[in-house]
Amino acid sequence: MAFDSGFDDGSPMRRRLETAFDKFVAIDALSDSAAASIIRDKEIDILINLNGYFGTVRIGVFAWRPAPIQVNYLGFPDTLAAPYIDYLITDRIVTPPSEKRHYSENLVFLPGSYQANDDKRAIAQSDAARAGFGLLAEGFVFCNFKRQLQADTRHLRILDADYGKGGKQRAVAAGRRCGISHQHPPRGA
Repeated sequence: MAFDSGFDDGSPMRRRLETAFDKFVAIDALSDSAAASIIRDKEIDILINLNGYFGTVRIGVFAWRPAPIQVNYLGFPDTLAAPYIDYLITDRIVTPPSEKRHYSENLVFLPGSYQANDDKRAIAQSDAARAGFGLLAEGFVFCNFKRQLQADTRHLRILDADYGKGGKQRAVAAGRRCGISHQHPPRGA
């Protein structure tokens, strides 16, 4: 069962998710307490938060403790520092075991990468050559693969402060997949 706190963007991925679950329950229009009540009534044993503090934040639902076991996974691969989140699903690269003391959650390490991927996604047919995106032939490219609203020119100013000393910089919108990008020529150029 999935509890949807987002919105229907009409994408193929959305359709795929809707059909993957026996039930797809919309809670986006509900208050945190009302959503928690529905989850509790469904007798969910393990409730997994897939976005943490990103996107449509519904961490308040978890604060009502609607399930006996509550887990943080995927969208915010760090501690939520919330006493009502019991586990964080991660890997040993994202969360080195030596850093466990900084986490309020119990850590569950997946082998390899914590990020689940599959072979069902279509691969872009374009060549994806740098020139096709207005990028320089050489240099490091900073890119945001999230929604455009999650990155803006403030991020570029931060990058300039760290990497732009004396170098030529350009901000480029590299298509829909990259909401904002920033490139710098190789050091010393």
